[in-house]
Amino acid sequence: MRCLVHSSDEPGSLEVHRSVGRDFSCHDMETPPEPHDVFPPVLELTRTIMFVIFAQTLILTVGLCGCASTFTYIRRVSRERCTCDQCLPVLLLIFCLNDTVALLNLPAQSVGLTIGHWIFGNTLCRLSLVFENGLCDTFSTFLILFLIFYLRAMGFRIARYLRNRTNLLIAASLLLLTVLIHLPVWFAGSAHEIIVAEFFEENSSVISSRVRYFHCSAHIDDFFFLFFNVYMVIGTYIVPVVLGSILLYRTLFHATDECIRRLAAYSSILLAFHLLCLCPQRLILPAYKISGHELKYHLIENLPNFCAALKWIIYWSIYDCIHLNCQLNSNKSSIRLGERRLSELKKRNFPRERAL
Repeated sequence: MRCLVHSSDEPGSLEVHRSVGRDFSCHDMETPPEPHDVFPPVLELTRTIMFVIFAQTLILTVGLCGCASTFTYIRRVSRERCTCDQCLPVLLLIFCLNDTVALLNLPAQSVGLTIGHWIFGNTLCRLSLVFENGLCDTFSTFLILFLIFYLRAMGFRIARYLRNRTNLLIAASLLLLTVLIHLPVWFAGSAHEIIVAEFFEENSSVISSRVRYFHCSAHIDDFFFLFFNVYMVIGTYIVPVVLGSILLYRTLFHATDECIRRLAAYSSILLAFHLLCLCPQRLILPAYKISGHELKYHLIENLPNFCAALKWIIYWSIYDCIHLNCQLNSNKSSIRLGERRLSELKKRNFPRERAL
């Protein structure tokens, strides 16, 4: 390696040195070395943070176990016993997968609360911000509206034309629409570097080490922030409330089938529980500036996760209603078939009595 340095005899002239076996190099002579980066020490956890981490762990455990058991039960029973409606079980499986994905963001949040800063890089930061902003909650809202529309279609005998491929295509379209709605958060979010302290070498201006950490946040202008929250509230909260209420009212009070009414009742409970847990995050947090260190901020942020951890109970009830109705219909059809065969046997064995 060769390096050009100023000669000691004649100032201004250049002398060629070979750095092999010597203590200096071109990198040392031209550019300073990269500083040694360290993270700040982990502070003692407060009671608020400990309570939030415990609540997130409990929500994650209950939600994952419930969604996994519901997913396994619906898939196993649907394979072993033929159900009357094959589209609703597929839709319930999509519900379970969506809630599971929503809960998988909790471990990264718990680690961030424990150590006080973000350590998972820029890409995972953007992904975490998109999930925290309600990607899975918005998709779940659209799926609930599709479930209510499907029940309404069952009342008009239109649901038989909606096959599994059609339902999967509709669910994929709703997922694409949800991703497009939350796409601005992806571009606005990043892991920002914050330097706490810098340490210099003795008698030099070269930085030897520095203390830094990364903060995961989305920087959006005030006007765009207002516009984003307005269309999020209108498009993902107010419109689903009005449209779902109208469809549920007409299904509950105009459907003739008892099973459809029961399914509509379960769907109304699911919609009300989902939107009730989503209301503080959609309406309260954008309107009021609440500090991220306050307990009520963490409660509002984790309320949709609490909802996702308990919705599998309603999914289980909906599938049990479908399965019970299928068994009743199969029993009625078998009784009718037996009565028909019995009448045919009577006609064959006693033709004279029939003639008389």
